[in-house]
Amino acid sequence: MDYLCAMAEAPASSYSLTPQEESALRHEVAFQCWSALLALEQLRGLVQVVPPALEALRGTEGEADMPWDSEVVQQFLKWQVLIWSHVRTIASAASVVSLVLWPYTRRPPSGGKKREAAARAAELRVRWGLPEKSILEDREVRDVLEHVDEKLVAWLREKKPKALEGLSIKEVPPSGPPNPEEVFRVLDPKTLIVWAGGQKCRLVDVTAELDRITRNLPPTTGGKIRIELPKASSKQ
Repeated sequence: MDYLCAMAEAPASSYSLTPQEESALRHEVAFQCWSALLALEQLRGLVQVVPPALEALRGTEGEADMPWDSEVVQQFLKWQVLIWSHVRTIASAASVVSLVLWPYTRRPPSGGKKREAAARAAELRVRWGLPEKSILEDREVRDVLEHVDEKLVAWLREKKPKALEGLSIKEVPPSGPPNPEEVFRVLDPKTLIVWAGGQKCRLVDVTAELDRITRNLPPTTGGKIRIELPKASSKQ
């Protein structure tokens, strides 16, 4: 089933949401979606500029090991952190939205709070005209960059790599990294597919789903969100 297009009948929900509660959740979902879409826009620009720039820098010092404080290493680290921060923003936003709208759809929730979250999400999907199914339900999408501590330790114990690539940015074949025993986390700059600890996430598919959600969100109909802007400092 194509979760991006399929619209399944939403089950009836008896959960009661006040106008203010719905408005607050709508603002949160919209914020997360917009954050991810902006991050994707920034990411696309960076992956087009960074690889050629790195090659140019590398050419000035050759392929030999470079000192930590060299221009190439420092510039690479800055770009690397910036690129992966955008990746994390997308993954984090998808995780938050999935927990609001598709928290426990794969199995019946146990416990009062989980049942309440599932009922609230079902009611929101009905009100906002969203499908019962979504790619955001996929735990692999939701958790691709989460629980890194547990995943990294387990991966190291299983693979026992001689070298470790933790934040690589390079093209990857459709079958996955050619040296999976040494690559824990990698981003393909052309396809924008993230491979992390054996899991795969297509950032373009995730952001397409978040974009679809923003287009379905209704205008705020009730409640108020208070936004306080910082006051301009008065000159003495």
